[in-house]
Amino acid sequence: MARTLILDTITEPSNSGTANLTLASSGTTTMPSVNIDGGAIDGTTVGAATPSSVAATTISTTGNATVGGTLGVTGDTTLDGAVTLGNASGDAVTLTGTMAGAYNQSGMTGEIRMWGGSSAPTGWLLCNGGNYDGGNATYAALYAVIAQNFGVGDTTANDFNVPDMRGRMPVGVGTGVGGATEDADGGSAPAGGSAITARSLGEWTGAEVLSTAQAPAHTHTSAAHTHT
Repeated sequence: MARTLILDTITEPSNSGTANLTLASSGTTTMPSVNIDGGAIDGTTVGAATPSSVAATTISTTGNATVGGTLGVTGDTTLDGAVTLGNASGDAVTLTGTMAGAYNQSGMTGEIRMWGGSSAPTGWLLCNGGNYDGGNATYAALYAVIAQNFGVGDTTANDFNVPDMRGRMPVGVGTGVGGATEDADGGSAPAGGSAITARSLGEWTGAEVLSTAQAPAHTHTSAAHTHT
């Protein structure tokens, strides 16, 4: 039958002696004041002079948790609620993986955005036709998306070019509608599409030659002149 043992003081006559207290596997022990400055509890050092690491399977807190140093997390992490990263304009968030989600606005590999700076921001490349090594880990993800659609670089294996948007406007790839009848607001919108809108991925367009049949009726005015 379990009992309750209440001890106010345990006295050991010898300063060099050891007092052992053995508790049964059940029951309750009440001590008004306990000072443990050494040893270990389930493998955790007690009374260390400097902070030490704690290994635990699960840590649960119902209040606030503050980390003053570097926090390293391995495995999947779920954060519910609003999340604030950084508290100053100089703080940086570095992603070495891929972000996914319906509201992801951080940018996708291969995306083209407008940019007003003279040099590309970290993690981006200027669309100036430059060539890069797709076998390099830095550019491998981009190469997997655009391959050599915009050029073969220096022709070595996996070398590629980024698009050259200097002085150009982007045009959607494929064959769009246009070139026949007009809709109510004046824009051409036939169902069949036309060769004039056909564009391949990475294609550069230049001058378009019109046939006589494509030119509307018109007149030319010429000043008085002579021919010899």
